[in-house]
Amino acid sequence: MDMQYIRIAARLAYTDSFESIFDPLPDEMIEKYDVVYIRHFICVMQSGDPMPLLSILMKLLKPGGYLQWQEWDISTNTLVVAKTTGAAAAAWHLR
Repeated sequence: MDMQYIRIAARLAYTDSFESIFDPLPDEMIEKYDVVYIRHFICVMQSGDPMPLLSILMKLLKPGGYLQWQEWDISTNTLVVAKTTGAAAAAWHLR
């Protein structure tokens, strides 16, 4: 294994969390992250509309940051990754 990769991965392995996405975000988390990774987020979506939650998540990102969103589609047994078109692109403009 490449030791340089291990050193880089160790520096990047950082997580932060909060109790509930529905609670107001702490000020220290606003525009703090280069990347926000979410998975199985569809489970907490209300009314089938991702826009309220996406707009909250976008506030976590630094300008130019990335939101990586993955969901598992049990009907096709595949991983679904959101593309930056449609609703996802619209959420970007909510910032």
